[in-house]
This record gives sequence, structure tokens and C-alpha cells, in this order.
Amino acid sequence: MSRVIVDVTGRKKRTDYKKSSGGVLETVKRERQEKNKKMLSEYNREIKKVVNSR
Repeated sequence: MSRVIVDVTGRKKRTDYKKSSGGVLETVKRERQEKNKKMLSEYNREIKKVVNSR
């Protein structure tokens, strides 16, 4: 994202959204990856149960 200039009480203030939202995006990404890993391990466990039962 590029820099956005926001007008606050007659002064112009520069904000960089990359810094503020980057951490949030990283944490969400990490949480999703952990959740996906757990789901994959659960599926693998179920598959092994079915395969070994035959």
C-alpha cells in the first residue's frame, strides 16, 4: 500500500497503513496456518485408522 495523507483539524498527517495492519495480518495468517496444520494432522489420523483397519 502507498502512503495516505489524512486531513486532521486543518493539518495534514501522514499515515502508513502497512505498519499498523501488517502485524494484524501476520497474526491472522499464523493462526490460520496453525489451524490448518491441526486439521491436516486430524485428517491424516483418520485416514490411517481407516487404512489400518482393513
